[in-house]
Amino acid sequence: MASNMVRYGGGGSWIDKFRSNRPSGLARSGDRMTHTAVQVGEGAVVAAALGALNVKKGLDVTVSATLPKVPVDLSIGMVALVASMVTDIDMSHHLRNVGTAAATIYAFRKTQEVMGAAHSTVHGESDAMVGAEDPVVAAARLL
Repeated sequence: MASNMVRYGGGGSWIDKFRSNRPSGLARSGDRMTHTAVQVGEGAVVAAALGALNVKKGLDVTVSATLPKVPVDLSIGMVALVASMVTDIDMSHHLRNVGTAAATIYAFRKTQEVMGAAHSTVHGESDAMVGAEDPVVAAARLL
């Protein structure tokens, strides 16, 4: 027993230290894995719900004919993030996860719209033009 005291820094064996109420490295690691799984799950649920809404109605909805369309994903994100800062309940980390996921989806959509609009497209022959003379060549013949 004396050798265990020296080896493990005090009374008791390593098994006693493992079973103690103090968080060990293994317990903290399990805690981190649980928090990570919860965060990924919450993000996936938000993404699935917004994806389903996008397919059914789109993520920019008309509230009134006089107002511009409201982005649902950004609205959910901002409400959840503000609520995470002002509430005293122990759910603020869940609200932050929801808000971050929703705001990220909004940023992804808008970046895709802007970058997609910035791309130029190259127009080639259409099916109607196959076998016909090129209009530029025909115009050049008239010169």
